[in-house]
Amino acid sequence: MSFASVLFGVLMLPKLIQVLIPCFYYLIILCFLMVFVKPKCGFIPVSKFIDEGKAIKRSITRFRMHQALKLHQEEILECSKYDPIDLFSQSKDRIHKAIMDLFTTPQNNFRVFLNGSLIFGALGGTASTTNFKIGEAFEDALKDVILGDHGLRTRSFLQLIAETVYKSGIMSRLLEVQKLDTLDIEGAIHAYYNIISEPCTVCRELGEEKALDRYKSLHSVPLDESLKIVRDFQIATTAKDCSLLISFRRRKDGNSGSSYNSMYLESTNQTFDYKKTVVSVELLCSKCRQKVMKLIAMIEGITSIVLDPSKNTVTVIGEADPVRIIKKVRKFRKSATIVSISPSKDEKKDDKKDAAVVYTTPKTCQRCDVWYVINDDPYYYCSIM
Repeated sequence: MSFASVLFGVLMLPKLIQVLIPCFYYLIILCFLMVFVKPKCGFIPVSKFIDEGKAIKRSITRFRMHQALKLHQEEILECSKYDPIDLFSQSKDRIHKAIMDLFTTPQNNFRVFLNGSLIFGALGGTASTTNFKIGEAFEDALKDVILGDHGLRTRSFLQLIAETVYKSGIMSRLLEVQKLDTLDIEGAIHAYYNIISEPCTVCRELGEEKALDRYKSLHSVPLDESLKIVRDFQIATTAKDCSLLISFRRRKDGNSGSSYNSMYLESTNQTFDYKKTVVSVELLCSKCRQKVMKLIAMIEGITSIVLDPSKNTVTVIGEADPVRIIKKVRKFRKSATIVSISPSKDEKKDDKKDAAVVYTTPKTCQRCDVWYVINDDPYYYCSIM
């Protein structure tokens, strides 16, 4: 039995993710402008189980180490200027710096969509540095959404993103989930061997004397504690490599309204609204994952889209009709299923008054043997790919 099968099977990770993701991806906003961000891990581990030969993990973020490795392997032309610690800092100035750095060196960590079309960044992750030509094209693309003179719109938009992230508190909540990993993989692996009741290969390679001295405490914990360690590690790992899609809709009347439901951008005297609910859909098809953000981004009422690190789950947050969302995402493999559909907190108060909505198993496409994630669509072929 593999490590992954225990984490995803025995520990029923998908059910944990259903509970977890609605909690920390409470995020933001939609209508016309949508921002894709991969925040990465926001803290430096301090686990005592980290081997001295890997002590660098205690002083440099995982993202920065990966950047150095990618540069060495010539996967990138230069290291990103972005530091995840800035984005997770809860400091308005440092968050703004993080957004500016993501814009300067986006790689595959920062993209912007306008009405569902990519206007900044690269879907393949090839966008290295934002040069003058790219910056000018982006500035021009913002003219219908962000007010201001040419040369100022990009700055105002990046300020809007930073202030939204700061006000929402999403990064502190995400960081809290990431920090469920208290032992690092070098500690969690021992709990895994406790679960499967097999000799620990890590301890065997170290030698009995060293292993007893360093890891005896981990191999002495009861089964339920080992399960908790591995479960928390996997949930934290999911949070460390998530993707956020933050979406903005300009309020036409220009009034600030409720501070809870809007963000006021002082530099342009504009107000942007945001709302929330949760719909989770499990995807196993790589082509579907590439299409889903663009397709769903065009639906009014979505607030964010989150991908888990295994790229098998997409969580859609917004106030759009779930059936409308599902209709947009027609083509999936047979294993694609609706994981959960849940209302916002406010809507839950009225649950007893409203009749339950039943979502049935989708039909199978007779031509290409994939799921339709809606069962009342009259057509018999898949068209979105």
